Amino acid sequence: SGEPPITADFCRVYSAYDANLQWSHLDRIDPLLAANDDPRLDFARRARVLRSFDFTEENVAMFQAYLGDPATTDVTASRYYDGYARAHGLPAFEEEVTNRAIADARRKIADQPYSTVLLKLLATPSTERIVVEDPPSWEEGLALKKKRLTYAPYTSEFWQDYAEALVWAARGQTPESDTAYRNAIVYSNYKPERIEAYMRSKGSLLSEFLFLRSKGRTSTRFPEGYASMAADLTCPLVTLLRFHDAVCAGGGADGHCRTDPAVIDEYRTMTKIPIADGSCERERNATLEELAFVPAPLPAD
Repeated sequence: SGEPPITADFCRVYSAYDANLQWSHLDRIDPLLAANDDPRLDFARRARVLRSFDFTEENVAMFQAYLGDPATTDVTASRYYDGYARAHGLPAFEEEVTNRAIADARRKIADQPYSTVLLKLLATPSTERIVVEDPPSWEEGLALKKKRLTYAPYTSEFWQDYAEALVWAARGQTPESDTAYRNAIVYSNYKPERIEAYMRSKGSLLSEFLFLRSKGRTSTRFPEGYASMAADLTCPLVTLLRFHDAVCAGGGADGHCRTDPAVIDEYRTMTKIPIADGSCERERNATLEELAFVPAPLPAD
């Protein structure tokens, strides 16, 4: 075939990058990658550049050739590369590659109706960065995100995507979005990024609620009379802060605890402001095991 032989070092590099191991492990593998010019490891070379942000002139040319290829549908690579490209006045590729990938998904979905990868692409909306050709409506996008959960009900990322879509559609949280956020945390085994996503959502709503209350104003985001605000906002935020403290103690979790400590302090201060319907004593005093979330099934249509 003319391809280089597969060696033990090739297998070590391929398997490490294919499995997307922790960065500390990949750092030890990289000398083997540098010594091997097998084109079948180009995917690993691209991943290394994105991980280390090592955009030399040669590596920029490599990405431009790869992302400019009409056959490339690697949305993730285009998004990360474009972060560098936009900052340095270089051509961006994310919009082009995303629309390529969506067109490819539309061609394939009839033959692969259970593919969560294709369903994710078909739910892609236009954003501030990219314009999607013939994007789904929010109702269609929400239905596609829910459909993914039918086929992959234990995938944390899909639950978080669904929760965020529900919050956007409702302009606030709902019992269903709370369930989705909690499931995302459970199925990630309490990864800090999942805890922080739910914490930010609760924190921003509590901040808005407290501001409106201080001004004597109401909002359609909150029930008339602000009933159950402690149960809906403050007490869950207390729980999330305790989970966050436990997971991120000592700056752990491999650098994935990313919320600014000043923001954490702000959330903590907000949870101490009295709200008439409760003081969250259970959330403040129970063990973390007692506060652990219980996963819930997808609601019926």
